[in-house]
Amino acid sequence: MKWYLEYNNFLDIKRSGFRGRRRITDHILRFHDAVQKALANKHHLLAVFTHLDKAYDMANKNVLLYNS
Repeated sequence: MKWYLEYNNFLDIKRSGFRGRRRITDHILRFHDAVQKALANKHHLLAVFTHLDKAYDMANKNVLLYNS
């Protein structure tokens, strides 16, 4: 399924999670480019950053294991 989605370009190029040959540096460079373009054109740029490191810490692990 993953191969099919990649091969047929169904996945947005901006999405990197769980995809091969995609790294955080891709996002950093894309963000840097957007900032530079906004500054050069005197436009505003809004960025929202989220940190999900402990996203599942509060989840009931028994439920997660039971449903997997």
